[in-house]
Amino acid sequence: MVFNELDSDKNGKVTRSEFEAAALSLGFSLEQAQRFWERLDRRHRGFLEALDWGTKDAFQQYSSSTRYMQKYMGVPDLSSSPEQVRKYVRSQELMQVKSLAAAINMVRANAVARAMRSTGSSGNPIFETFRFMDLDSSGLLSKEEIRDAFFALGVFLSESVVDQIIQLFDKDGNGTVQYHEFETTMFPPVRGT
Repeated sequence: MVFNELDSDKNGKVTRSEFEAAALSLGFSLEQAQRFWERLDRRHRGFLEALDWGTKDAFQQYSSSTRYMQKYMGVPDLSSSPEQVRKYVRSQELMQVKSLAAAINMVRANAVARAMRSTGSSGNPIFETFRFMDLDSSGLLSKEEIRDAFFALGVFLSESVVDQIIQLFDKDGNGTVQYHEFETTMFPPVRGT
């Protein structure tokens, strides 16, 4: 059941970005999510399949993570009352960024910090951020890649803000975001006065 929830595109695989987005939405830090992923993806394929999910090692990881989330993050367990679950859901909704400007500013700051820490960085935080977001290395960003990347960078978006971001970034209206569209929108050039 958990695997199916994480497999957002229902392709039978949980990608690193799907996993990180789910972990971040539960309150894990990006570093915690990445460490957890490294323990699960023992074959370093960049995705998990349902069979990977059922291993003894994976079960131990989930069990300890579930206990951690319940104890330190307030995630309800199966014995929680409906009111406790509603309270937790409301608190998660409050963490969601509902402003386009706030979402972009938060990701801009987090992306630059991430690009500067990245090993093998090109030295260009704009390019590094685009490359991080472009999961399929197509040179184009889909709505799903943008949403997943914002989550991975610690910015939880409402669906309406995701739609606004696509509208803002996709200058030519083709349904994807090219590098030049991303660059000029995310990091607009400074104009002289």
